Amino acid sequence: MKKNDLSVSDEKPRLPEWYWNRGLHDAKIVRIEKLELPYDYKQRIPTRNCFVVHIDSKQSMFDTSVREIRLFNYKILTADLPTSDIEGTHWITDQLTEENGKYVLQVELQNSGKKSRYNFLFKIRFESAEIIRNGTVSNYG
Repeated sequence: MKKNDLSVSDEKPRLPEWYWNRGLHDAKIVRIEKLELPYDYKQRIPTRNCFVVHIDSKQSMFDTSVREIRLFNYKILTADLPTSDIEGTHWITDQLTEENGKYVLQVELQNSGKKSRYNFLFKIRFESAEIIRNGTVSNYG
């Protein structure tokens, strides 16, 4: 299995153009959507599904422009974690890697409940991404 850590390198990082280079620390995950899309066999890489993360990044320490992250042809790699548990959490840090031509995003999230505060990891694999930044849409493979 070929695995490349895109966020850490001895040289310049080879991060994709769409990646939030400055980080999303303290951004709030407002809502999650899981969409099943019509399969178009005529496309070179058909899009089957989409994982949509709606973000409130106004309080983010670094990148306050990201509003929505769309991950296409995704598979959630974190077992036994309902997406409803992700909603309302805060983004702490993330790591983006590449495995066999697909991206793997691992995000550390923080649940700030009234009774307790705890961190947990969410991991997802996907083929391409679309990022909405302050009303502009960027499509990336």
